[in-house]
Amino acid sequence: MPQEVVVTLKDATVLRWHCAVMLANPVRRLTREQHVTKFRRCLDFAKAPLRPSTGDTLIDLVDRLEQLGDVRELTEPLLA
Repeated sequence: MPQEVVVTLKDATVLRWHCAVMLANPVRRLTREQHVTKFRRCLDFAKAPLRPSTGDTLIDLVDRLEQLGDVRELTEPLLA
């Protein structure tokens, strides 16, 4: 379904943005680099600041998710 954003400025100028297929849609998937970039940006919104290495640790854990012995390994870096 096409998406359109219309913004009307105070001076009555109308700005339009149209996208036939949104990024991250199954037909327009994010690359790994885009996923990692988005994840790192989201870390900036953590309620409590995280150590700089926490993002790298979490990315590594998710990359090895199927090999983890216990899913609690994913939350441990957030508690440290």
